[in-house]
Amino acid sequence: MQVSNAEHVLDENGVLHLDLPLGAAEAGRRVRVTVTLLPRPMSQEEYQRFVYEMAGSLSADFRLADEEDPVPTRVTPE
Repeated sequence: MQVSNAEHVLDENGVLHLDLPLGAAEAGRRVRVTVTLLPRPMSQEEYQRFVYEMAGSLSADFRLADEEDPVPTRVTPE
């Protein structure tokens, strides 16, 4: 089964126009199309707010992990 992935932009009316050439040998076959809306990129104002909110959020004892430090394991919530 051939899988195609493509990203497209909706037009000004919010309509997706899709042309995916799959080859003449596939003419007449049924296909399944799944559409996933991607997250909107942050506006400059949203990004600025994010940076200001994160500023100073690290504690004074924050440090990068050393290579010798053990990798923490993820605990699954019960």
